[in-house]
Amino acid sequence: MNFINTKAVQIPVSTIISILTAINDRDYGRFKQLQITLIEQHGVEVWQDVFGSRVLPALDQQSNRWLLKLLCHGKTAAVRM
Repeated sequence: MNFINTKAVQIPVSTIISILTAINDRDYGRFKQLQITLIEQHGVEVWQDVFGSRVLPALDQQSNRWLLKLLCHGKTAAVRM
């Protein structure tokens, strides 16, 4: 059984809600900015845990397809560490 990274669990619910709202509104620019902010504040590993264990499982099928389509077309945020 995999456990969520402790740091990912400590991300405020309001942050997760903002990410989900951006996805629901189909506002990729806002989603991208929230992603970048979270990565800058907490690191890529925390973002991966938050996205994989908290955001993706909460998406409905249409939202999942919308986001997957954008991500597959190379529209992911460029992260420079």
